[in-house]
Parts: sequence; C-alpha cells; structure tokens
Amino acid sequence: MNIFYRRVWALGGLWATLTLFFIFMLLLLDISRHREQLQLESSVIYEYAYERALINEILINNFVALVENDQADLSAVRKYAAKMREHYPHISYFLLYRRVTAENISSFEEEMQSQGLEQFSIRLQKRGQAGIEVNSADQTFFYPIIFVEPLSSSTQPLLGLDGYSIAANRVAMMKASYYLDVFAAKAYPMESGEMGYRLFHTIDPSLYGDSEEGHLIASLVVKANTLLPPRPHVKDRLNIVLSDGAGNQLGIRHANQVASWMSKQLLPEIEDRKTIDRFGQSLEITITKQMFWSEVSWLTGFIVLAFSLAAFLLTYQNYSRRKDTQLEMEQLNDKLVYERDQLEQRVQERTWELVKANSDLRGQMKENRSLTQKIITIQEEERRNLARELHDEMGQSLTAIRTDAQLVKNTSAEDQQSVAFQAAESIDKIAQRIYGVTYGLMRALRPAALDDLGLADALNECVANSHLKTAGISFTHEFKGPLNELPERLNISCYRLLQEALNNCVKHSGATSVEIKVIRDMSPDRLLVFVRDDGCGFDLAADNEGFGIIGMRERVYGLGGSFNITSEPGQGTLVHASIPVRKS
Repeated sequence: MNIFYRRVWALGGLWATLTLFFIFMLLLLDISRHREQLQLESSVIYEYAYERALINEILINNFVALVENDQADLSAVRKYAAKMREHYPHISYFLLYRRVTAENISSFEEEMQSQGLEQFSIRLQKRGQAGIEVNSADQTFFYPIIFVEPLSSSTQPLLGLDGYSIAANRVAMMKASYYLDVFAAKAYPMESGEMGYRLFHTIDPSLYGDSEEGHLIASLVVKANTLLPPRPHVKDRLNIVLSDGAGNQLGIRHANQVASWMSKQLLPEIEDRKTIDRFGQSLEITITKQMFWSEVSWLTGFIVLAFSLAAFLLTYQNYSRRKDTQLEMEQLNDKLVYERDQLEQRVQERTWELVKANSDLRGQMKENRSLTQKIITIQEEERRNLARELHDEMGQSLTAIRTDAQLVKNTSAEDQQSVAFQAAESIDKIAQRIYGVTYGLMRALRPAALDDLGLADALNECVANSHLKTAGISFTHEFKGPLNELPERLNISCYRLLQEALNNCVKHSGATSVEIKVIRDMSPDRLLVFVRDDGCGFDLAADNEGFGIIGMRERVYGLGGSFNITSEPGQGTLVHASIPVRKS
C-alpha cells in the first residue's frame, strides 16, 4: 500500500506540473496577444511622430522659400510664421541667422540699429546656458539672430545673439550650409524647462554671389515633447518615452493607470521601440506597458483547471481500479511463474537429453566418417595391391604364354595351315586380349600414371579416358600449381573425385561442354577442384543423391575439406571442392 500511495503522490505531482504548464502557456499566449497590440499602438505613435517631424520639415522649407523670394521685405515672412505658430503651437520660434565677419561687426550693428533695432548688438552665448562661451578673438565670423517670430519683450533679447557660439548648433549649421538641406541640432533645455531642438536650413547661397558675407540660415525651434501624441490620444496603460541617440530623455507620456505591486512582481512589462532617422539625427520612441491581472484570461485558465482536475480524478479512479486488477494479476502471475518454472525445468532436462544425444550422434558421425575414410584408404590400398599383383603375376604369365606361342609359330612357320601354327596364333591373340583386359582392370584399380608420373599427368590421363569425346562433349581443362608435390591420400582422392565427376557428366548430364579446373592455391595451401557442365542439372531439394556423390563428399570431408554441388533443372551442374593440404 505504501507503494500505491507513493504513486498517487507522484501522479498528483505530475498533474500539478502539467496544470501549471498549461496555465503558463495560456499566460504566454496572453502576453503574445498584448505584445501584438502594443506593436500596433507603437506603429500608430511612430506614424504620428514621423508625421510631426515631416510637418516641421515642410514648415522650414516653406519658411526658406519665402525668405528666398524677398529678403528685403520680411513682413510676409513674419505673417507666414505667425500664422503657422497659430496652427502648430509646438513651434516656439522662427529664426533667421546672418553671417557676419569679425571686421564688419560694427557696420552691421549700425545697419541693424538703423532699421529700428536700437539695442541691437552681436553677443556670444554665455557659460551656463545652452552651449559654452567662445572668445571673440578666436572667432572670425558670427551668425547673429536678425529675425525672430514671435517678436515680443521676452524674445527681443534674442536678436543679436550669435548662434554659432552655441556648441549644440555648430555642427548642424555647418552641415546645413554644406549640404543645403534640413539638419537638426542636439536637444537642449528651453526656458520653460522642456526639451527642445532647432532645425536649420541654409538660404540659397547663389542669391549672394561669390561672397559669403550676408548668408542667411533659417531655423525652427521646436518643443521635442510635441512629437509625441497628446495623452488623451494614447491608451491609459501605455508609457511613452522619446529620447535622442545618446539616450537623453526628450519627452515622456506617463501611463494614467499604475499597476499594483503584485502585477509588477509577477507579470512582465512588455516593450517596443521605434526609431526616427531624419535631419541627421536619430530619435528613439520607447513604448512600454505593464500588464495587469485584469488583462489575463482568467476564464480560460479556470476552464483548463476544471478539465485538468476532472482528468486527474478520472485518472485516479482508473488507477485505483487498475491497482485492484494488478493485485489479481500478480496472484495469477505467481501461479504462472511457478508453472513456467516447472515447464522450464522439464524443457532443460529434455534439452540436456537432446544435447547429449546430439553429442553422441556427432561422435558417432565422426567415428563413422573416420571409419569410412579408413575403409576408403584400405580399399585404395587393396586396389593398389591387386593392380600390382595383376601386373606382376598375370602380366608375367601372359607374357610367357605369348612368348611360347610365338616360338611355336616360328617353329611351324613353314606350314601356316598346320594345327600347331593356327593354335599358337589363337593362343597369342587370346593372351593379348587377356592382357588388354587385365591392363584396363589395373588402370581402373590404380592409375599407373599416378605412381609413375604424378598427379598432373594422371589427371590428364583421367580426362583422356573419360570418354568425353566419345559422348560428343567438348571440354576445357586447367591444371595449375605444384600438383605433383601433394601427399598420397590427397593425390588419389583428387583423382577419384575428378573421375567420378566426369563419369556423372558422361552418364547423366547430357551436357555438350565441360569446364575442368584443378588448382593448388598456396595462400592458404589448399587444393581446389571445379567441374562445371551445361547439362540438364537436377533438383538438389529432392533426396536422390547417388552413391557417387556421397562417395565424393565423404572423401573430401574425410580430408577436412568442403564440398558443394550447385545445380538447377536445365541450368547445368557445378561441383566445387576445397581440400586443405597438410604435410604428412
């Protein structure tokens, strides 16, 4: 039972893990959905900011076009600037800067004072303001402000202020003069405390000829925070920050609703960034949103939890039933194990009996094969002795009979019709026939070439005496290797093997051609015998082996070799034997 409860606890832990996993996946889906919504919102905010930046570019281009149209009369320019400030409150000032060299400062100040600006004088930016102080002795030219809109008591002190001495303006003014395009200066804190930045655009230099004196640069002072949409146009839970390329904050729209401490600790804050690259500067808009618990799909989570709990209860009930069934199965299994053990014991006993019987049978087969080889050896020895006795005894007797018959013939040669001459001639012919029969028997019992000339010549004689040509069978033969150096047992076995194979070809195959190969392979040292015919073949599956095939196989096996016959009906027959050469 302890195991049962441990498994129940493990099942409960697995259920809790899976349930938390699915709830976590649902939370990730919610986060993904809110992230997509945030990307849509950030795209809208980006479009708004980009449109505002484009409007600023259009405004300064129109401002430049008006100035280029009539530089002498700036009243139309001021009307345009005033009208644009009414329509676009985010624009703080319209400014015009004029290039003045150091030697012409006095004459230029007198010129401006004569136009009604009695207090006009060129002044440098002071330390502590938006820039650094520049020593006039080191500066060869100046860009004082000669036009400002709106013109009031608070903006009139800007007239005469040198824009080039403001470090934040310097790079943008140089780029605008060189590229004749709109460039923005670095953002700076305005008098109101807000961050602002200036747009610069050079008036067409060709209007002034070759002289650089009097060149004008138009400028637009814009509140950076106005690039962002107003708070009512932004969803309540979005937090928007506008920053420059250096990471300095230029504007912000705080979220109207603040998330709880638990939401901040347990739920993520999603973020999206957009970049505006215009006027030679990079502005980054960062939109963040802290997720709220109210935005989580609780209903789906509760449904998943309910289904998961139901599945757990059903699983637990099913497991309890399986436990009861398992107890019954264990009891039945114990009984089956006992019966199986009894059966295995009986099988082992029977297997041991079979192994023993098989071992005895192998021993008997080995003994029979050894006996067969011994019988074959004795048989060959008897054949050799019989052939020798026929040669020695019968041959000598027949030779003596023929000699005596020849003497009788020679004695009665004068009367060839006499009984003695005819009898002697008949005796000679009969003796000659008996000698031929005896020689055939001796050759069948023991090929003389095997003892006198060696295996190679004996094999050639075997092929010549196999009646292949008489049966109309063409043949090719190849005897390769040092065949005359083989042991006696191997010589006679190879001869009998080839003799029996050729005999089967002549008597049973009906072949038209035979291929014969006897090769001694020295690595390793073995004797290979191949006999292939194109005859009728036979079915190896049928148990119709003759004594000839059995004899060939037993001879090869007795010498420790391998013997194979490959044949199919109508496909011819291949006899292949491989016999190791053992030095005796």
